[in-house]
Amino acid sequence: MVWLGIMAVVFYGAWNPRDIVVLAVSVGVNFTFANLLAISPRSRDRWVLAAAMAFNLGLLGYFKYWNFLIENVNAITGAGVGHADIVLPLAISFFTFTQVAILIDLWRDKGTRYTFLEYANFVLFFPH
Repeated sequence: MVWLGIMAVVFYGAWNPRDIVVLAVSVGVNFTFANLLAISPRSRDRWVLAAAMAFNLGLLGYFKYWNFLIENVNAITGAGVGHADIVLPLAISFFTFTQVAILIDLWRDKGTRYTFLEYANFVLFFPH
């Protein structure tokens, strides 16, 4: 499992090593949310899920749509706000929606609680 995880990170980092930071933050934060969903009482877990969705959609929205938003604001207001120098991380939608699916399954009590190594390997195993 450790070898598979290391090779997945090496594979991912071959495209752009800086993107490993985005991937690591995403996996770490979502693993934390997954554990909170697995142990939280039903009265609070919808707020945990809402926070997790806000994080994931915010991450995805920033990388995929921030410059689009800036262009539209400039077009509407005439402001000269410059574009952000954002390079879209490889497979961000893939690993984000994989983690969203895990979180929703846990929220519905249909998911499995994983160790960090199992969770990371599931998310990072790109051939699946």
